[in-house]
Amino acid sequence: MRVQNNAAVARTQETSSQPNVPAPYNQFTDAIMQAAQKYNLPPEVLFGILKQESGGRVDITGYDGHGQGPWQIDDRYHKDFLATSNNGRDVAKSTDYAARLLRQNIDALGGDLRAGVAAYNAGVGGVQRAQRNGQSPDAATTGGNYSATIMANAEEFKRYLGNAAGAPGTTPSSSTPSSTPGSTPSTPSSQPSTAPTTTAAGDYSIKSGDTLWGIASQLKGQGMQGNVQDIIKQIQQLNPKITDPNLIMAGDTLKLPGATTPNGDSFDPGTSPSSTRPNINPGSNPSSNTPVNGTAPTTGVNNNGTSAAGEVPFISQYSPAGNDGSYTNGSANCGPTSMAMIARSFGYGQGMTDAQLINHLGRAGGTTGDGTNVNGILAMAQAMGKQGEMKGPGADVNWIAEQLKSGKMVVANLDYYATAGHQNDGKTSGHYVTVAGMDANGNFIIRDPADQNVKTLTPQQLQYAISQNPNGGYQFAIG
Repeated sequence: MRVQNNAAVARTQETSSQPNVPAPYNQFTDAIMQAAQKYNLPPEVLFGILKQESGGRVDITGYDGHGQGPWQIDDRYHKDFLATSNNGRDVAKSTDYAARLLRQNIDALGGDLRAGVAAYNAGVGGVQRAQRNGQSPDAATTGGNYSATIMANAEEFKRYLGNAAGAPGTTPSSSTPSSTPGSTPSTPSSQPSTAPTTTAAGDYSIKSGDTLWGIASQLKGQGMQGNVQDIIKQIQQLNPKITDPNLIMAGDTLKLPGATTPNGDSFDPGTSPSSTRPNINPGSNPSSNTPVNGTAPTTGVNNNGTSAAGEVPFISQYSPAGNDGSYTNGSANCGPTSMAMIARSFGYGQGMTDAQLINHLGRAGGTTGDGTNVNGILAMAQAMGKQGEMKGPGADVNWIAEQLKSGKMVVANLDYYATAGHQNDGKTSGHYVTVAGMDANGNFIIRDPADQNVKTLTPQQLQYAISQNPNGGYQFAIG
């Protein structure tokens, strides 16, 4: 059940004029007005994005062949949605999806509308990097003026929308970054940040920053049986509307399975006094968290000419072989170093030192002092003559296992400080690692370019580390 926004109802009743949007944008009017009310967004901003992305055309492909439909949904990141929406050409579905992505961007960036709009073009991570460098969100966007263009477009559409312009509870913010420049941006913790609002017995009102993983982790911490993934499945069974566990919306209501504390009280997610991150350090819980020896046989790898995990060498991003004066970006080279380890296992890069190979892949992927974006990993795979496939945002260790069993290698984009052995509640940092295979005990064999001591992660540990990545977390199959 969706909690109805009374302000939205009042606004609809008070509207004295109907939108009069010109062609070709008028074919989107109903879908945009519905999405604006559903996700609490100004409809004129959605029209502004539509104008910039496609000019209101439906059957359009752009962005080097990857942007699909009127909202230019990228087929590298949103394959599952595009498969169910006529490749983004379904007006109603694609409009709802684009509005949902915008709402998520805004929530992830502290409620800053302008920053969320910029992230529609540059991604949340790109905007956060700009903010940390003391720049405006637009500094990360194509042309350096994406949100400014959208807001100018929005002013134009206000004239057509009349009283329907604006959205309940939304105050367009300035371009001021939502976090202090130079500071580490806050990220959604595994525990909801405030005590929840319950609308009925067993119901939970989703807050900004909540994740199914975080809610399930808190239920488990209060005595619910089974692992976190089992609890997530129970939540999904109680809430059939959840078609993608990585996409839940603030304001929606979830039915939760019953869990009781030792004294018999019912559990409210967000009220637990425990740490915001579970204790996942190796050895802290031998029954579930202790990594096993990474030299055990790898399952399902070494097919079709690919290599087993034992043949994936460790390469340090800080001091690779051949490190000399030409190697200067070590702290940001986790992406190309993870790919270099895979390249070596495939026999790519012969005649290059490890440092030269990392530099070569970094150039192919556009690595900078800020690191490597997700498109860069795919570009590196192409430079190696391999196919790259991306899954995300959000963690999916089952998908990783399937890719490994099919003979591919995997790179995971996780949070360094949410990884077993590096856990630090006060820090967050996006980080790439190589997932080289699975051992006989079902653990993932890891090559961490920043720490040779990380040998394996349990499925729960890897799922958690990816889910805590400040940019949402991704995984890539290379083969």
